[in-house]
Amino acid sequence: MLVIFIIDSAARRIPIPEFEVYFTNLLKTLKCKRQEMLVITLCIRNKGEDLAEDALVMVHFPHTFQLQPMDYRTIKQGPETDHPDYNSAIFDMDRIYPDTIVNADIRIITPDDNEIHEIYVSIYETKSGHSEYKLTIQTTD
Repeated sequence: MLVIFIIDSAARRIPIPEFEVYFTNLLKTLKCKRQEMLVITLCIRNKGEDLAEDALVMVHFPHTFQLQPMDYRTIKQGPETDHPDYNSAIFDMDRIYPDTIVNADIRIITPDDNEIHEIYVSIYETKSGHSEYKLTIQTTD
């Protein structure tokens, strides 16, 4: 039993990347005008103790958002995915050092409604695997 405890304790101390995701100014909710074209900045912080390598960051927007071309790939999520019919901006990030923030700029046109929309950010990384975060965008007059 002691051997299992020692192995478990050692495994818990292995440093891995951990992430925190927010908009600029540490916001989790962004307020925008209806049908507004703007560039939003997503901040991805590696708060872990190890370097994040070969990270794939996918930012999923409801189908009512229009993604405009910039330095990312786009894809419409299929019905078998976690976010069916969402439009996704995809970023490849080679390295995110510990206690470092990287920004991802995305050009969007917001929907023509007065609602709060859930935006999901999926991060796939070599050591830490898959993690997901939820942000919101509120559209108003």
